[in-house]
Amino acid sequence: MNELEVKSFSFEVKSTDDNTFEGYASVFGNVDSYGDVVEKGAFKKTILERGHKVKVLWQHDPWTPIGKAIYLEEDNHGLFVKAKISQTEEGKRAMTLIKDGVIDVLSIGFSTVKDEWDNEKGIRHIKEVKLYEFSPVTFAANDQAVITAAKNDSRLMSMLYRFNQELKAGKVLSGKNRALVEQAIQALQALLDAADESENNQKQGQGAEEEKHAQEVLKMIQDIKQIKF
Repeated sequence: MNELEVKSFSFEVKSTDDNTFEGYASVFGNVDSYGDVVEKGAFKKTILERGHKVKVLWQHDPWTPIGKAIYLEEDNHGLFVKAKISQTEEGKRAMTLIKDGVIDVLSIGFSTVKDEWDNEKGIRHIKEVKLYEFSPVTFAANDQAVITAAKNDSRLMSMLYRFNQELKAGKVLSGKNRALVEQAIQALQALLDAADESENNQKQGQGAEEEKHAQEVLKMIQDIKQIKF
């Protein structure tokens, strides 16, 4: 099963008075602070398959959506995005901070579909991803990036990211704890998928299904907090 990941960079953003902003959410060919390189073409398939479903979240929080992607394109530099921000309190606050230059980084939430490791250099080349969302966030993970994404601060995703880093460092999770992490990722992905389908599916009971997934995720968060390495 593919993990849910985040990837972060500083970005140059252009905002307008109609509650939209644009910028780069990912940069190609740049080795980031985690030893990963996103390759050109990584977003091509996901844009075609689910570009209309990509959400804009605030600080990667799945319970704080602030808008949606209205344009996604790969160019020679990276993933160029345009976003329409909703007139919610969170959306208004986000646009104010973006226009004032306080928030100047974006971050993508994705799962890796294809990658290759350069074991000699210790670098992972990300060839294809499934993109779920991008978020305006406070801090950049990669100070060397000139344009693009940022650092995730949602409770679940930050814990999953920490586990991923621990595993890369050589620590081993028990079978039980690994199962807890995998179940949490599955629950979060199910919640995101339910949110995607709710746009085009207004059948009775859809809201109840979404609430069920949300409760499962919350329970997983509490379970994961008990994990000891």
